[in-house]
Amino acid sequence: MNLTLLGLVGMLALDPIPVVISSDCGCEMDDQWAIAHLCLAPSISVRAIITAHAPKFAPPASETSATAARAVLNLLPPSRRPPVIAGANLPLVDRKSPRPSKGADRLVAESKGFTSDRRLTVVQIGPATDVASGLLIDPTLADRIAVVAMAFDGWPKGGDPFNVRNDVAAWQVLINSTVPLTVVDAAVSLRNLTVTREQAAQRFAGRGTAGRGLVAYQTLWLDRQSELARAVTGSTDAWPVWDCGTVAVLLGFAEVVEHPRPRLRDDRTFDHIQTNGTIRWVSRIDGDRLWDDFASLLAP
Repeated sequence: MNLTLLGLVGMLALDPIPVVISSDCGCEMDDQWAIAHLCLAPSISVRAIITAHAPKFAPPASETSATAARAVLNLLPPSRRPPVIAGANLPLVDRKSPRPSKGADRLVAESKGFTSDRRLTVVQIGPATDVASGLLIDPTLADRIAVVAMAFDGWPKGGDPFNVRNDVAAWQVLINSTVPLTVVDAAVSLRNLTVTREQAAQRFAGRGTAGRGLVAYQTLWLDRQSELARAVTGSTDAWPVWDCGTVAVLLGFAEVVEHPRPRLRDDRTFDHIQTNGTIRWVSRIDGDRLWDDFASLLAP
């Protein structure tokens, strides 16, 4: 069934959508753009940013990511800067053992007061370690949160070169749970969210300090990773801003298809024989509307 998401918990609601971001900010440039857009959007209330581990980070990994997250928040007005809490520094050891952290504790604490009828939305743009740990520490968390994630290569195979790979066990915990789950995959991000240097400069460079800073993140990434950019997009001057697909979901700029929920194998591919409820999968993103909205929120 094809659906157009008008905000995951209802864009017609008067109150902003309550959100916690779980991010490996600093790995490239997409987390920074997604964090800035989520924090600036008036229809979204970011309660906290929980930072995660990644292989490239200097230890302690989640603190390195937290430093990167605070740097992008410093581009924003003080009123739009949520607290940043470092999460786990390593992936789960298995599917039964949580990785305790201040980040997992904060997620559980933020979820208190929410219910299955009014859920806290977790924007998952990194490894799922802290969300999975929260579920293992407090299984009732599944009744209070919904997750919107950037993950996997595409439907129906699954696969993943980064977010899932960095903690497969955590993703197995999440996908095997009853938590409502919406996924933005790499294929739709590449197709709908690839931005060139010229496009970024035209949309954002004239939009104040934050706009210039966001363009600088892209420029630095492309300068350092030109051959990777060529391999992924065919151009050294273009890159998919993968994580911003989650923002599109919350703002109603995405279309989704609902599928039977698969199991996740250890090799990161899907097993469609055993299912557990359903999963929402993004099939298209209106990139122009997303970038226009983002630009409108930045200072002229």
